Amino acid sequence: MKALGINVEEKATGPQFATNDVHLAIQALPPLPPPIKGALSGAQNAALDQIFKLRPHLDRLECGALAAKISVPEKKIYDWFWRKRDKMRRDGVPVPPAPPKCGDHFLTEEQYTVLVAEFEKSPVMSAHRENVLTERLGFCGRGVYNWFQAEKLRRKKKTTPKLF
Repeated sequence: MKALGINVEEKATGPQFATNDVHLAIQALPPLPPPIKGALSGAQNAALDQIFKLRPHLDRLECGALAAKISVPEKKIYDWFWRKRDKMRRDGVPVPPAPPKCGDHFLTEEQYTVLVAEFEKSPVMSAHRENVLTERLGFCGRGVYNWFQAEKLRRKKKTTPKLF
């Protein structure tokens, strides 16, 4: 069919471009801007790097304070730190271990009476009240908050009648 001037393969599949033409067309496209939504600025990244060098593991309160200081959501800071530690592990760089978490422990009589008295005042826990009680009772982490939540469930269980 070459004699008629028609290429059979070209008609069946449409016009064929040479590989070089496609490559040039791709290069001619304007570059896309980086995604703006959720991107950290250079100053924010520098601040996170500086804090990471000091402490690769942040607790909840430090993460909240850092989020307020550099105006980034806490979740984004937590994810950034997690990804940075993960990358270090993949690259074979030793990552310092996380600080030990406080384990389950029994309450002393004084701690129990203070918690019950505070719960009787109000079962609703505010962040300020949680911090004050945590320091006063020597708890670590979210111990006071967890105790309040468990106490609410215990009291609810006692007051609701069994249906069967």
